[in-house]
Amino acid sequence: MNNFSLEEQQRAIQQTNDDAAISKYCAVSKGYYNDPFISLFVKTKEKRQPLINRGTYARVQAVQLLVERFLHLTKRYGKRQVINLGAGFDTLFFRLRDKEVIWKGDVFVELDFPEVTQMKLRVFRQHAALYSLLTKDTDMKSFQETQDGLSCDIYKLIGVDLQQIEKLSYLLEQTCQLSTHAPTLVISECVLTYIEPQSADQIIQYFSKTFSFISFILFELTFPTDPFGRQMVKNIEQRGFSLESLLSYPSLRAQKERFIQFGYPKVDIKSMYTIYEDVLAVEEKRRIERLELLDELEEWKLLLQHYFLLYCLKLDMLQESEADELWNSFRFISKRCEEDYLS
Repeated sequence: MNNFSLEEQQRAIQQTNDDAAISKYCAVSKGYYNDPFISLFVKTKEKRQPLINRGTYARVQAVQLLVERFLHLTKRYGKRQVINLGAGFDTLFFRLRDKEVIWKGDVFVELDFPEVTQMKLRVFRQHAALYSLLTKDTDMKSFQETQDGLSCDIYKLIGVDLQQIEKLSYLLEQTCQLSTHAPTLVISECVLTYIEPQSADQIIQYFSKTFSFISFILFELTFPTDPFGRQMVKNIEQRGFSLESLLSYPSLRAQKERFIQFGYPKVDIKSMYTIYEDVLAVEEKRRIERLELLDELEEWKLLLQHYFLLYCLKLDMLQESEADELWNSFRFISKRCEEDYLS
């Protein structure tokens, strides 16, 4: 436990937004992946170590692969909804829009602290390239800016403390007017781990109780009690973070059981090591491994083993056979046995 106040912890969490944006910019500038938008959100062009650049690539590619797979598999059901928790300066919406994966009729919602959404809105105002994607095929009568956000028929940027669950519920169901029956995907990347466990659990359970066709993607840290994990936790807590949720769910097995308990019958979880080794395209890995020399191969493996990607589905409105077919098409297939290090 650390001795930082709640306000100091919230400021530290908001700082992770800048850190993540810089890491993504560095990986893009080195050629790991393509993102024509991330540079618009970065003022400080700091450098990152090859280990971080490669890890950023793995994270971004794995999450986007799952998101695109979900959108592809659910296009036959009409309107799709994506909710990005703690989105910060993430550019996923613009990348998907640029690839025409997000269509007219879909809704993409980004949520973060008001201080963060205000900064993101200022960036929107400064760059026509972003506004053109926001307004493309958009009914301009639906286009509204608020003090800390923006709303149009395809995109919503909303400032809120995610721990205020009643306000979160109102914003999604009333302000955004999301359908509780349309295919809905929730993305949470290194967000819930910084939230008090009871509040984080309430967020997970809220979505499973409210939406009948729901998927949840969770990217977080794991294994905080082994030597590598203890050092990782120490470094993070020194920056002002509370990691109670990480300590409450310290393993892949605990995280999987958490989501089953809170209403998601189909759950899979894989370490980033497994995803990098068995899921990401071999040709792509060969390409990025030539970009920068990486000497710390053992540290690289340990780093990947201490992050995971969990994804799940709850499909109340589908027949069991159709739900199984969709799940089998959605999930990552790996020859590696995760049971070897689930606990």
